[in-house]
Amino acid sequence: MTMQPLLQVKAISKEFPVYQGQVFKKKTYVTQAVKSVSFDIFKGETFGLVGESGCGKTTVCRAILQLTPLTSGAVFYKGNCLSGMAKKELRKVRRHMQIVYQDPFASLNPRTKVRDIIGEPLVIHKLTQNRSEYKDRVEAMMTMVSLNPAISGRYPHEFSGGQRQRISIARALTVNPDFLVLDEPVSSLDVSIQAQIINLLEEIREKFSLTYLFIAHDLAVVHHISKRVAVMYAGEIVEIADRQNLYGNPSHPYTKALLAALPIPDPQASYKDENAMLQGGNGVMEHHAGCKFYVRCPARRHLCQVKKPVLKKVNQHDHMMACHLGES
Repeated sequence: MTMQPLLQVKAISKEFPVYQGQVFKKKTYVTQAVKSVSFDIFKGETFGLVGESGCGKTTVCRAILQLTPLTSGAVFYKGNCLSGMAKKELRKVRRHMQIVYQDPFASLNPRTKVRDIIGEPLVIHKLTQNRSEYKDRVEAMMTMVSLNPAISGRYPHEFSGGQRQRISIARALTVNPDFLVLDEPVSSLDVSIQAQIINLLEEIREKFSLTYLFIAHDLAVVHHISKRVAVMYAGEIVEIADRQNLYGNPSHPYTKALLAALPIPDPQASYKDENAMLQGGNGVMEHHAGCKFYVRCPARRHLCQVKKPVLKKVNQHDHMMACHLGES
């Protein structure tokens, strides 16, 4: 019996119009941030989504949570389609789907005390009966993320970056969600603090049987926390595999280039693959019928320019890749 995914992302696309003019704005062209992205996330797993800055990772997470309307495609949560759902029904679903943002300072109201920041979701979803229950819940959340409840009357600017991210995590957990979107939650933190937050997230996931979508551009962090990983380039998924296959046997030239660029402690044992080196610019604005990675790809050929590759299995381990490598 096949397990039903908790979250299904089916061929979602998002376009943003670009305007010119100060007064009489005229739409000049449309930029496609995300194109036909599909993947499934199963209950209890951590699904990593990686790629360079600007590739569309955050747009995907915002589309999943219906924070930005889709141009096409659909998102299903527990079998229910979120696209086009009424606001009242969507609010009920959002209680079970929470997000932790990249910048913990920008995502916290600087004029609101920490106890009210953490407790705000309780008020919105009407989950407490009285002030005492509200206070107990906030204190329990602060204790869970290793923050002293005695300092709940302080403001965000009085905390360090790592502490602010713990506040963000506590706020997300207050409503007992099933699914968390973690949008580069450690990228703005020091390396030592990153490890603490990652360990905290893993402990919380195991304790509450949570499911994570972990978005990052740091492959080392994703390797540590994720069970399966999707690699994104220029708004499209180019490879999906479990972490052992992806890191041990990368198939797509872009994935190979990302792994080859990872710094490691022993330079003599580094992954040196001259064929993994990228060429030219990023190629995102190049207009041709084929692969978006064509301009930078060290293994490109004419077929790549004229025919768009589709995501398909490359071995028996559910390893999928969108590339013409190996085709005749």
